[in-house]
Parts: sequence; C-alpha cells; structure tokens
Amino acid sequence: MRRVLAIREKCLAPNHPSIAITLANLGWILWQLDERNEAEILMRRALAIGERVEGAEVFVSTQLFNLGCLLRDKRDFAGAEPMLWRALALREKVLGPEHLACADELEVLASLRMAQGDPNGAIPLLRQTLNLKEKALKPNHPQIATTLMNLAVTLQRTPTQDEAENLLRRALFIYDCAPSSDPRSVGSALFELGTLMFKKGRFPEAESLYRRCLALSEKTWGPQHAETAKVMGMLAKTLENIGDLAGARLLMDRAYNIALKTLGADHPATRDMKSSISRLMIMGVPTHVN
Repeated sequence: MRRVLAIREKCLAPNHPSIAITLANLGWILWQLDERNEAEILMRRALAIGERVEGAEVFVSTQLFNLGCLLRDKRDFAGAEPMLWRALALREKVLGPEHLACADELEVLASLRMAQGDPNGAIPLLRQTLNLKEKALKPNHPQIATTLMNLAVTLQRTPTQDEAENLLRRALFIYDCAPSSDPRSVGSALFELGTLMFKKGRFPEAESLYRRCLALSEKTWGPQHAETAKVMGMLAKTLENIGDLAGARLLMDRAYNIALKTLGADHPATRDMKSSISRLMIMGVPTHVN
C-alpha cells in the first residue's frame, strides 16, 4: 500500500481523489496494526483532500467517522466528538436521517459518552440507535441484539435499572435464534444477564446462565483464557451464595490459577479472586492454590 501511495503521489496531482482513497486505506491498515499516530496523520490528509472534491460527501462522512473512532480509541474525546457529529450530520443529509449508517454514528457517539463516564448522555443516543435499527432491519437481526445489549449495560450504570433485564433477555433470544450469531456476543449476553441476576439475588438463575456462559467460553476462548476465568469466578461467587461452598472453592481455585497466569498477580480481577479464596478459607473451606 505504501508503494501504491508513492506511485500515485508521483503520477497524480496532490489533491487527486485516488490519493485520498489510498491514504484512507493505508491509514485504516495502520490503525488495525495499532500504529495510531501515523494512521491519524494519513486519515487527516485523506479527509482534507476529500473535502476539496465536489460530490465526495459519502467519502468525507466515512473519513470523519473513521477518524472520530480512531481518536476515541486514542482517548482524545475532545477531538473525536466533533468529528462524529459532523459525520452524522453529513450522513443524515446525504443518506437520510433514518439510514442504517446513521445508527452506527449514534452508537459510536453513545460509546464516547460512556467512555467519558456519562451513561445518562449515552442512553438517548442508544434509544435512537435502537429505533433506527428496528425500522431498517428484521426483528431478530443480531445488530438489534447488540444495541439492546449496549443499552442494557448502560442502564445498569444508572439508578434506572429495571428495564435492563428485559433488554438483555431480548438480546439473548435474538442471538439464540440467529444461526450466524458470534459466540462471543452470545457469551456476553449470558454473562451480563447472569451478572444482573446475581446483583438481584436471583442466584439459581444466575448459576444457570453462568454455566451456559462458561461452557461457551471454554469452547470459544479456551479453558485457560482470562475470559473463561472471569466467568468461572462469577459462577464460584454464585455457588458460594447458594451454599455450595465446596463447588465455589473448586471453581475459584481454578479461576485464580488461570488469572494468575494470564493477567498477573497485581491485576484487580486476580486480587479479587484471591480475596474470595481467603474468605472461603476463613469459613473453613479448604483450598489448594499453587
């Protein structure tokens, strides 16, 4: 791609649309390779050229969106937000306010609000996203489930949590019905719903959801992955609350050993598991941690 750019820059005028396209593509590749600073420079060059080309509104809106997402990933929230709002305004103008692409913009803006610790600001954006997706897609489309999940998780970070359970159950139903669902998305829905049941003290329901999630995690991520340890740890805490202390000890020991190897002793999740093991030991439940 660098060779393509060099050739085009040599043969074409500096503001030729083909150079903008190559800059955008190379910037995207570098972003995926975590070369974010160089990616930003190239994407800004692509945007600057695109803004000079008549009729390039779709290209410009895409570059604004990608650059806004990149800046969000760099935690440059002040730089990301105006880019994303500009992209949304341009897409609404060119494609129409109910186009599915506008839903993508809104959902990313919601994630930006969440990254800034503003769930109340994210909720109306996610509701708009959900409304657009429900109009544009079939009722059981996985994209709708993704937004349901995001809205439910966001609601749990506010005093108004009652709606979250229904949203999570809808999301899980959609994922279960869609044969093409990403197993990681199914696992996330199971985990979030299980955690909500745990918080509500509905431990038998939490156990069932966590067991499904654990089986899926071991298959998807592997039995020694940190994600598997996370699910295992929550299932152990659930069993402890149910009264199955021996089962809780066994699972927490396993989760701790996996976390110790994958996350390290100083990671908050590892320390939390170690604390749970200590609590079980105080309760007289023997433990065997290497």
